[in-house]
Amino acid sequence: MKKSKLFIFAIALLAVLMISCHKGRNKLVNSWKITAVEPKLPISDSMKNVILTQGTLTFTEDGHVTGFLT
Repeated sequence: MKKSKLFIFAIALLAVLMISCHKGRNKLVNSWKITAVEPKLPISDSMKNVILTQGTLTFTEDGHVTGFLT
């Protein structure tokens, strides 16, 4: 009896997690302006300025991200 209740609880929890994690994915789909640059390697201030003024990121529905300078 205990194992069947635990199994039902685990299935319900898995269903809730799958539904809640899938909902917010499409909220990012759009083009976004870059507002901050945190490089792993040192870059010049002029390069940071170019990225901030001309950089955009585009998120697609299939989960891909494209970044480019306009």
